[in-house]
Amino acid sequence: LTTTKGPTGFTNPRACKGHEKEYGACPDLPTCDVCEPVDCKFGDWQDWFSGGGCTGLCIRQRSIGQENNQCGRPCAGSKTETKECLKKECEVTHQDCVLG
Repeated sequence: LTTTKGPTGFTNPRACKGHEKEYGACPDLPTCDVCEPVDCKFGDWQDWFSGGGCTGLCIRQRSIGQENNQCGRPCAGSKTETKECLKKECEVTHQDCVLG
């Protein structure tokens, strides 16, 4: 059952404007198909890789393995993770200096 009401009066600036729709079950019709929930699922994490240069960051990512449907739960959590991983060649060694 769908009831649509047309626009309201536009002469009164305080009057609501737009359309209103109301949905409900029709008593003389069979019920619609019930939605079977399909929840979102992440795929596996990829291997860690360097963030490039001497950023000191490593990154890993994962993708959506299965999308949720209209009544399923969306994925919760990050698709990207980072961690500290400074390359050996990027490490700075501290050395005392002698001023002369």
